[in-house]
Amino acid sequence: MSSVPRGAVQGLWAIALCLPFLACGQNNLLVNPGFETGNSYGWGSCTVVSSNAHSGTYCAQLGYYGGAEQTVYGLLTNTTYTMSGWLEESVAGQRVYLLAENYGAGQVNTSTTSTNYTNLTITFTTGATNTSALVGAFQVGSSGYAYCDDFVLTGPTNAASGSGTVTLTNASRIADCLQRFGVNTFSLLTNNGYAWSWGGSAGQYDYPTVGRAINYVTGGSGLTMNIREYHRDFGGTPAVAMTPLQETWIRGVYQATGSPFTIAIAAYGTSNDVPGIVSLVEDSVSSGLNYVKWVEGVNEPDMYGPIASTDTANAQSLLFQQVHAITTNVTVMGPSIAVGLPYPDGWVTNYLGTNLTSVLGNSDANNLHVYPTESPNANDNSSRPGLLADFTTGYATVLPGKPAINTEWHPTLYSSTYKTNNTFDAYWGPIYFLSSVTDFKWQADFWFALYDYAPGMPCGLFVSSDADPKPVAKAFRALFQLTGDPGTNKTSFVPDQLSVTVSNLPAAPAGSAYAGGRCALFENSVGQFFLMIWNEQGTTNAATTPVTVTFNSNSVAKVEEFNITSGSETAVQSLTNLQTMTVNLDTSVRLLRITRSTAGRLQALNILGNGSPSLNFAGTPTHGYNVQRSTDLINWTTVLTTNAPVGGAFSFIDTFADQGGNQPVAAYYRLSWAP
Repeated sequence: MSSVPRGAVQGLWAIALCLPFLACGQNNLLVNPGFETGNSYGWGSCTVVSSNAHSGTYCAQLGYYGGAEQTVYGLLTNTTYTMSGWLEESVAGQRVYLLAENYGAGQVNTSTTSTNYTNLTITFTTGATNTSALVGAFQVGSSGYAYCDDFVLTGPTNAASGSGTVTLTNASRIADCLQRFGVNTFSLLTNNGYAWSWGGSAGQYDYPTVGRAINYVTGGSGLTMNIREYHRDFGGTPAVAMTPLQETWIRGVYQATGSPFTIAIAAYGTSNDVPGIVSLVEDSVSSGLNYVKWVEGVNEPDMYGPIASTDTANAQSLLFQQVHAITTNVTVMGPSIAVGLPYPDGWVTNYLGTNLTSVLGNSDANNLHVYPTESPNANDNSSRPGLLADFTTGYATVLPGKPAINTEWHPTLYSSTYKTNNTFDAYWGPIYFLSSVTDFKWQADFWFALYDYAPGMPCGLFVSSDADPKPVAKAFRALFQLTGDPGTNKTSFVPDQLSVTVSNLPAAPAGSAYAGGRCALFENSVGQFFLMIWNEQGTTNAATTPVTVTFNSNSVAKVEEFNITSGSETAVQSLTNLQTMTVNLDTSVRLLRITRSTAGRLQALNILGNGSPSLNFAGTPTHGYNVQRSTDLINWTTVLTTNAPVGGAFSFIDTFADQGGNQPVAAYYRLSWAP
C-alpha cells in the first residue's frame, strides 16, 4: 500500500520456566479521541469545530492537505494494534485517509470518498524496538473539508490510566523497570592541586561511602541502579593524572555496587576531552568489568560557554567513532541541550542548526535534561498531552529514531513552592520515574544528585553521606526492597499474566492526559506480582479516592499494600485468600505485593564435582518451605526447613549428612509448603 502524500503536519513441586515486562489493557489509548475538549488538544494544530460531529459536540475539520495526528507512547514492541475512526468528505470524489506510521514499518492507511460518516479500521504491528506510533486522519482534496471524529486505538500498553476502570493482564519484569533508575554523583576528587569538582556539596565522595549510599537505595534487592559522572581532562599535565584517578574511583564504586556508569563530557568540554573518556571505555572493556554502559557528548553546551555548535558536533563525531571502534556494547548519547518549554525541539534545532544531521548520525540515543516545576505530566501549554509527552515528541521530531535517556532530572529543584521541602520529592520522584518508564519507555532516568548539590540546592538523595538519606531515598529504597529480583534470569524471563481490574481511578487534570489515576503491573523471576497504583494531581493533598482492585481469574493467596511515598516497608494492610480489595488512594504511590499461591518450585538442579546435588528453589518471600528427599518415591525425608528470603530464591546442597555422607544410587526431591 502506498503512503498518503502529506505536507508538513504449580503444585507441590515443579521444574518451571517463569515467564515479566508490561501491563496490558484494552482501553482507548488516544488522548481526546472525540475532540470533546473543544480544541485540538493531543492532535497538533488541526481545526476543531462545533458542527457536523459524528457524536457529541465537536469534531476535527481538515482543509487542503490538512491532518489531525497524534503520537501515542507506551506501546509494546512486536505487538498488533487496531485503529478506527469515523471520517467523511464534504465534496464527493475527494479522499480522506485513516493512517498509522512511525511504528517500525511503512505507513498503513485506508480511505473513503463518502460524504457520509464512514467507520474505517486499520491494524499495524510495532517493530522490534518501536514503542510509539503516529496515528490520525489526512485529507488530500483540493477543495472543501473533510471531517473526522470518535477515534479508537486499542491494544496492549505498558500502563493504564483513569478515570474509570482499566484491566491489566501482562506483567512487566520488575528488573526492567527499576534498573532504569540512576543518579548523578558529581564526585569531588582532587589531584596535584586541581579540583575534580562540579560545584557539589562537601559530601563524602570516597568510593566506599558512595558505594554504601548506592547500596542503601537498592536495599539488597538483587537489582542495581545507574550512575552518571562528568569527565574533563582540562588539558596539559593534569590530563595524565586525572583520567586514571577517575578510573580508580569508578572501578571502586562499580565493584562495591555493580552499578554501571555513563560518562559525560562535562560543561565547557570539547574534542580535547574525548581521549580521556575513550581511555575509560578501553579500561572498562579490557578489565572485563564493563563498568561503562553509556558515554555522552558535551553537557549543556548551549548554556555553558556557550560552545559553538560546530565544536559540539565535532566532539560528538570523534566520541562516536572512537568508542565504537572499541566496542558496540557502549551506547553513545548525543549532547544534552539545555531547553525550555513548551516545544523543546525548537531549542535543540536553534542551537544545533546545520549540525543537527551530524549529531543525529553520530549518536545512538537522545540525551534529555528534564526539570519540571512539580507535576511531571502537567499541561505545559503545548498542544502535546503534558510535559513528558512534550519532551518525548519534541526529541523524536528533530532527532528521530533514537531512544530517550534522561541524564538529569529533579521534580522540585526549580519549584518556588516545593524546592526546600524534602517530603515533596518523595511524592513527585516515584511518580515521575514510573511515568517516564511505563508511559514513554525512557531507557534510564538519572536523579540530580547523590548529595545536596550546593547551598540553596537541596536536590540530593542524601544530604552529604550514606548516613543521612532523605525521604526520596527512602521511597526508592522501598520500591527496590519490597519488590526486587535476585534471579539470574531477572531481565530475560518471559512475562506471565495476571488479570486484574482497577476501578474508580481518579480523573486526570485538564491538559495532563498521562496524569490522574494510573497503574502498572510487574513481576519478578520467582513469580511474585507487583501492582503499582498512583495518582498524579496538580497538588499533593488531593482527596482520597477508594479504588477497587479485582483479581479476575480467581482469588489470590495474599496481597500486601505498601505506601511507597512514605518510605515505609511496613504493610498498610495484608489480606489473604481474596478476589477483591479496596485501596484508599490519595496522592501517594501504592504498591500491592501479590502472591498468587504459596506453592514454590524447583528452578535448577546441578551435580557438583563431588557428586552432591545443588538445588535452586523459588518460593514466596517469608513463606516457610520443606525440602524433602526420597530414594524410592514412597518414603520422604525432610532435609531442609527454611523461610524464603526477600526475592524468594534460595538454594540447598545435599551432602547426605543424615546418611553418613553416603550417596544413594538415586535421589528425588520435592518442595512443600510449611505453613
